[in-house]
Amino acid sequence: MQIQKGTVAKAVKDRAQAFPFIEVPAELRPYELKEAFEDARARGPQWDKCLKNTLYCMHKTAGFLAV
Repeated sequence: MQIQKGTVAKAVKDRAQAFPFIEVPAELRPYELKEAFEDARARGPQWDKCLKNTLYCMHKTAGFLAV
């Protein structure tokens, strides 16, 4: 169980650190952020699944992307 707790804590930390790198482009160049998101989703079902799982935990980011 210790590994899982560390993994969850790391995921929370990683999302918190990523947020400013999403928020600023979302405000300044939202079309570019949306384009990059769509490009990542087009890379295949595993990418799409990972993006959806991440956005499920990042509600404000999902709002920027209107997904």
